[in-house]
Amino acid sequence: MTALVSQFPHRGCIPKGRISAGRRNYQKEALALRALIIVGHGSHLNEDSSLPVYEHAERIRRTGEFDEVVECFWKEEPSMRHVLDTVESDEVFVVPAFISEGYFTQQVIPRELGLEGPVTVKGDKTVRYAGPLGTFEGMPDVILERVEDLMRGGRRG
Repeated sequence: MTALVSQFPHRGCIPKGRISAGRRNYQKEALALRALIIVGHGSHLNEDSSLPVYEHAERIRRTGEFDEVVECFWKEEPSMRHVLDTVESDEVFVVPAFISEGYFTQQVIPRELGLEGPVTVKGDKTVRYAGPLGTFEGMPDVILERVEDLMRGGRRG
């Protein structure tokens, strides 16, 4: 049986040893693992505030698009400060689950993750930093879809 790597039980696991430190560059590019990190604010007062981040991560995890899908937060565990140390993947994509650009997406997250811009190389990892979810150009369509659902008698959640 393959041993699994996971610091937190709710995280997706990847087989231990899938990443070999001795791979040649052409092998590394061909076999590069990809991780998605979803960053939420979190709360010390309301543990349910992080639930949407976990739910989104689980749905994405089930697609198999990424070798690792990891959640982290500013105000609760798992903390964003050490999240890059918890992923083994070579290509890392960081997406803030925030509604707009602001102090956290422009200052706190880049500082805590040690990011120098939209693309940062940290050791053997290439980290790509996306804008917050709320600035996605398709967001107006999501809003309209929610309103249409409400008009059809749909529920709030």
